[in-house]
Amino acid sequence: MCIRDRYQRRVHGESLLSQEKRMIGSESFKVPLVAAGISRQQSMSSSRRLRASSSQQGSRGGVPVVSALSWSVHDGRSGELLWGKMTQEKREIASLTKMMTAHTTLVLARRLNIDLEQTAVKVTRAAAYIIGTVANLRAGDNLSILDLLYGMLLPSGNDAALSLAIFFGGLLDRTRRLTQQDNSTHAHVDLFIKEMNKQAYKLGLRETSFTNAHGLSEKGNKSTCADLGRLCFIILQDELLRKIVGTKTHRAAIIDFKGRERMAEWTNTNKLLEEPYYGGVKTGMTPNAGPCLAVSYAKGDVSLVLVLLCSRTVEKRWTEAMRLVEWASKKLESLQVLMNERPFGRRGLRTRLVVDQL
Repeated sequence: MCIRDRYQRRVHGESLLSQEKRMIGSESFKVPLVAAGISRQQSMSSSRRLRASSSQQGSRGGVPVVSALSWSVHDGRSGELLWGKMTQEKREIASLTKMMTAHTTLVLARRLNIDLEQTAVKVTRAAAYIIGTVANLRAGDNLSILDLLYGMLLPSGNDAALSLAIFFGGLLDRTRRLTQQDNSTHAHVDLFIKEMNKQAYKLGLRETSFTNAHGLSEKGNKSTCADLGRLCFIILQDELLRKIVGTKTHRAAIIDFKGRERMAEWTNTNKLLEEPYYGGVKTGMTPNAGPCLAVSYAKGDVSLVLVLLCSRTVEKRWTEAMRLVEWASKKLESLQVLMNERPFGRRGLRTRLVVDQL
């Protein structure tokens, strides 16, 4: 558990030998910039605070010292793991779980030919009264699948996540023709979670297991930085999900059980969207998982995905992410210069980095 881990003694560092950096300077997939159009008045003060805090932190042997118990940096064009600490350590991942909920939702919607904008989902009492972060949905509300995705990924609504799990689990129930006694909310959620784990296996996330669709603390709901970085890469490859996780605010029309319409407005919990060149993916936090973050960065030839698990505080995850991105960007730029100086040795060029555990 994250709280206990923080008081453990220093352990040996993990060596991580990355593969050849063939992607540098390539014309392959780049994460689009989603921070464009930021209001200057809106973001100036918070941006200054984040930059000031990130620049005041120290480093050990060139590697930034961060409080996160696990972290990883991935190439944004290939998903390749470049550097990290405790990248294979399984931990609770809080609302980063919702990345797989979103991915599974789109897989099922496309498989069953469901229109995300035209298909409405009714919010159940179980979803409306769930604890934790919510999108303020009420029992009997009706809203589109697309709006539920925004409600899940921006304000990190557990109610939206559970609504999607119940709805799509019900569709799986019909296709598999379960017996009448299995036709319940719990059975539908279980079917959806099984589908989440099936999708994780298909994506090669061998150290990942899901026991719910929202990320509230459960012993078996765990993953690693390495697996989550791969999942982030998959999310960012999808045009719709890339757009959603990079959106700052979203307004949705909701019809209540009496047929009355109200407008809901949701704000993204990812503060780094206020910073230039930063994009989605997801934030998360529970007492056991600690503050977590998955974020993307794209500037020039540098495209990165960063995952932080169990940072010491909510604020530290922002500043530590920026410091790791700055450090990784410089490493890649230096590597590119070295490749240019050794054109005939590029095939065998590799990097090696030892990161101390704290």
